[in-house]
Amino acid sequence: MTLLICSAIDAELSPLAALLNAQKINEGHYKAAGMEFSALGVGVLLAALKLAELLAKSQYSEVIFTGSAGIYPGHGLEMGQLVEVNRAVLFDPSAEQGQGHYAQLQGGRQIPAGPRRFDLPRVAAASGIAITSDNQAAKRITQSHGAQVENLELFGVALAAWQAQKSWSAVLGLTNQVGRQGQKEWKANYLELGGKACRFLADKLSR
Repeated sequence: MTLLICSAIDAELSPLAALLNAQKINEGHYKAAGMEFSALGVGVLLAALKLAELLAKSQYSEVIFTGSAGIYPGHGLEMGQLVEVNRAVLFDPSAEQGQGHYAQLQGGRQIPAGPRRFDLPRVAAASGIAITSDNQAAKRITQSHGAQVENLELFGVALAAWQAQKSWSAVLGLTNQVGRQGQKEWKANYLELGGKACRFLADKLSR
């Protein structure tokens, strides 16, 4: 069966497709021998919907997500690193502030990654509807959930894969500190770190 490699945006995927000699099928979608590549779109909901649609249409062996992430405080991670994800976590800012509570979700709000390993530092990645831009909120989220990084799409990817009974894994480049300066840092670094993650995966997958 075919391996599906996905990202949020084409800029974080097309370098990998090029390195693995994939053919462009349409915008954000590529094919190579034994592999397909698809940009899912930005955000946890769009990622879940698009991936669920792809998994329903074709028989994929597993899902690999590549992209970027912000770093929560207090874990010793540094911008410029690559990490792999061992679990995806869903959070909501209103619940973190005591203004709401979490409903029961089928599959839960934490979904473990599959068995594939990349020999990188392993982290938990948290996803919410919005980007966390407050330093105190970043501290609350990491303390509540034990997540070390934030990525907008990953829980949606994990949920769709879990629903389809497919294994998933992820490699992320650390572009920014989560908080007030996060978006500015991400914009300055996402192309470089996305490319770094793509080169790493190309090397792993071509062996």
